[in-house]
Amino acid sequence: YEAALKKSLRAFPAISGGGTILGIGEIRDKETAAEALKQSGNGHLVIATMHGQTIPQALDRLVTMASEVLGPVQARMLLGSNLRMIANQSLVTSMSERSVSEEARWFKSAEVSATLLFANEADTNMRAALTNGDQPMIEKAVVAQAEIL
Repeated sequence: YEAALKKSLRAFPAISGGGTILGIGEIRDKETAAEALKQSGNGHLVIATMHGQTIPQALDRLVTMASEVLGPVQARMLLGSNLRMIANQSLVTSMSERSVSEEARWFKSAEVSATLLFANEADTNMRAALTNGDQPMIEKAVVAQAEIL
């Protein structure tokens, strides 16, 4: 996997001004986590999936895995510098009956809820929290943004 990823990135390097996208099906190991963070800093838009109960837990898991390859300081620095958006989906029991398509009848008693965390250039506090691993600040930002949504 690592060799194939490096070969594909050599064939399609990041271009000035962006435009290259790296899709990672699922981040499940330390090498993939490290490569996702490194390539996000190299100008690629990295879109990946990863399991985590909450956004802060998923971010911590990503940094923990990538730290084994990059070291904790570099992993957090790359995350804090390059994160643009993270979405967390969870399957929750629905409190109200709702209509669904025939194909999804088995799904009628549940719904998917989503929470988004945005980190943009102007949000220096969020970037600092990500870089420093400040879990309480990250959790506070998730709650604040969930209220907006």
